Amino acid sequence: MAKKAIQNGMSVYVLLDRTGSMAPLWDEAVSSVNTYVGELAAEGADDRVTVAVFDAYDSGMQFDILRDEVPIGEWKPVSPDEVLPRGMTPLYDALARLISRAEDAGNGKTAIVVMTDGHENASREVNREAARAAIERITRKNWQINFLGADFDGFDQCSGIGVQRDRAMNFSAGRAGVAMRSTAHLHNLYRQGMQAPAFCEEDRQAAGEEDVGGK
Repeated sequence: MAKKAIQNGMSVYVLLDRTGSMAPLWDEAVSSVNTYVGELAAEGADDRVTVAVFDAYDSGMQFDILRDEVPIGEWKPVSPDEVLPRGMTPLYDALARLISRAEDAGNGKTAIVVMTDGHENASREVNREAARAAIERITRKNWQINFLGADFDGFDQCSGIGVQRDRAMNFSAGRAGVAMRSTAHLHNLYRQGMQAPAFCEEDRQAAGEEDVGGK
């Protein structure tokens, strides 16, 4: 049964890659999630925040919910030691799982941000076409989805799953907080009624995108 839709504010979903290659960036990646929530909270809106992390072993995808639809006024910062980087990258499986969860929540004003540092390499349940179909489905709902490449050129991967290039951005090491602050700005605009706001050149420069690639 679908959960009751939230009447005020957004439902926000953060999907964070916790695979082994994220280890050098892990502390700043987690800190950037807290920065992002802080920027949303500064607007005083009645948002709810879900944070999920994912990876995979031989046994399959591991998908853990660290914060589940937490009212933004009750947010408790995520700590880097709540989960540790490990495993491989079942991005398609994780995206499908998160989107299904968001659709069950039933809020017409929903924003999703994905942060990963590598290409899909471990999904067993969902292929690229199915992941793309899920993203196209939520795009038709006028949901906002943004993709962040963590010291990684993620544009090819984004285009393959239907995330528009201007909704995706790469950031260099040390700039995760900057990138998530820019993402929060887009999501605040989206909450206020702007349709599909996009990253601007200033956002990309601040995130150090040219140091990663993808131009």
